[in-house]
Amino acid sequence: MLNEVDFLILEIIGKDTAVVEGLAIGESGKPAEEQLMERDENHNPAAENSTSMDQSNSSGSKKNVKRRYLEDSTHIQKKIDLQIELMEIKIYKHRLEALQLEKEIGIPRSKFTNIIFS
Repeated sequence: MLNEVDFLILEIIGKDTAVVEGLAIGESGKPAEEQLMERDENHNPAAENSTSMDQSNSSGSKKNVKRRYLEDSTHIQKKIDLQIELMEIKIYKHRLEALQLEKEIGIPRSKFTNIIFS
């Protein structure tokens, strides 16, 4: 069963990546499709749903809902902040690569690489 951290990781790397879904290579000599069928047969979603519904009914007070909302909004904000930081790093990397190319070619610094030195 996945917990909150697992869901956050899936949001970041994506649910459709090869890391999550695998490469469709069978284990122990079985074709991957056969393994998926076996896994689906062994998986009982009805039991999981009833357990999770019982837990949500027993802890469904307004305080818990508000706390969960605040936690979710905090996680969303953290994800947004990390995405912004990643974009800034990528921009900086591209500027450094551009600066290196400008030096190799022997042309003056562009407005994009001058920002590095200001």
